[in-house]
Amino acid sequence: MKLDLYRRSDGALVVVPARFAPDVPVLAPGGLRYIRTVDRELATLGDALVLDIGLNGYAVARGADEALLRSWPGVDPLTA
Repeated sequence: MKLDLYRRSDGALVVVPARFAPDVPVLAPGGLRYIRTVDRELATLGDALVLDIGLNGYAVARGADEALLRSWPGVDPLTA
């Protein structure tokens, strides 16, 4: 699944499925700053992160999930 990664003003890494990304308020004061798009199988991510994405349409990555997503190479969002 293509996931867009954003940095929140408090430093948190926010994960949004690329198909939902156009609805993300990136320019709002204190909003989100786009980092990159990654292509990951959801099965490689933690259950809590996947559940949050399913329930909320986004999740805040922490711990091992954050490290994995930060280290994963990006893909071109125009071809994603």
